[in-house]
Amino acid sequence: MKLCDYGCGKKAKYQFKNGKWCCSSHWSKCPYIKKHRSQQLKGKTYEEIHGQEKAKELKKLRSERLVGKTGWSKNKTYEQLYGEEKAQSIKYKQSKKLKGKTYEEILGKEKAIKLKKKQSSMRKGISWQQKFGKEKAEKMRVSQSIRNKKNKGKTYEERYGIPKAKCLKKRMAKIRKNKTYDQLYGKKQAVKIKENISIKNKRTIKKIEQKYLIFSRIEEMRYNPYKPDEQEIQVHCKNHNCPNSKEQGGWFTPSGREIEQRLFALERIGVDNSYFYCCEECKIKCPLYNLRSDPFKDSSNPYTNQEYNIWKTQVLKQDDYECQMCGSKKDLHCHHIIPIKLEPMFSLDPDNGICLCEKCHYKYGHKIGTECSTGNLANKICQNRT
Repeated sequence: MKLCDYGCGKKAKYQFKNGKWCCSSHWSKCPYIKKHRSQQLKGKTYEEIHGQEKAKELKKLRSERLVGKTGWSKNKTYEQLYGEEKAQSIKYKQSKKLKGKTYEEILGKEKAIKLKKKQSSMRKGISWQQKFGKEKAEKMRVSQSIRNKKNKGKTYEERYGIPKAKCLKKRMAKIRKNKTYDQLYGKKQAVKIKENISIKNKRTIKKIEQKYLIFSRIEEMRYNPYKPDEQEIQVHCKNHNCPNSKEQGGWFTPSGREIEQRLFALERIGVDNSYFYCCEECKIKCPLYNLRSDPFKDSSNPYTNQEYNIWKTQVLKQDDYECQMCGSKKDLHCHHIIPIKLEPMFSLDPDNGICLCEKCHYKYGHKIGTECSTGNLANKICQNRT
């Protein structure tokens, strides 16, 4: 028994003129030589292997063979050209090579643009039934519905992978650029999409309480009782004199911008600003509007001028605008019975105030030259204070 002289190790069947034995009718058909040649010529074109002139001749011969076998090869399938078995193997090899690649990577930019234009013109205004027939169209719809169920709630990256997802997003951005929902999806579908977006993006008290803890603790919220289906959020006005304020048990509906500003001030900046006001009048009249610094920064007193004036009017009314020592109604002062230095908590208590004229104020109230004068008390710290 003679073996193949070309290195495959199989049983030799044919003898050539040079005296060598081979397993096949021609030495080039030997499996060992086929493998060796395929590794050498892998990824090379006809021009690189044979040269330009011979490559042209070979391509012509190939086209003539195909024409001779099946007629003109243009617009014919692999099955018509090569048969079903060979066509399947060719498609499988091509699918492996082209997997995850774009038209630009396979054909180049110019060819890819032309191919896309052709495909878009072919697909335009043609249904699946016209293109594939009723049976195939039904199968495709069933398979698409199964895919949609599997891919529901998944991102492009989870469905197709990162490289393909980037390409898809770029294409979608180009298609959607400067286009409305009506142009993209039609009027009926656009209305549904807009409704779904408004429902998802709508602020509710539950969402605010989960996301913004500081805001939900500081501000009281409720839904408008006159519009129960709309879920309209209502809050209190900051101005205490307003009927919509918390002190008077009122509510009003703020705009979306007002809620955003209040959330931004409390949650991100961490400052108690951008209060809710029902109108411009309440905003201007409110003492806290545009208050950017500490009201007690420049004064040693534990109250503002406005709070002191309110306390003063209450004390004067309480004592009928008369000095409680001499009964005069001229040059009236309001005096703290317990000094502010000793009890700052009672500084705005009307019961801690007494109405005195200017003479009695310094004679009986401050007691000039004694240990209980304001100058002596200001420099002392009470040790018995609890």
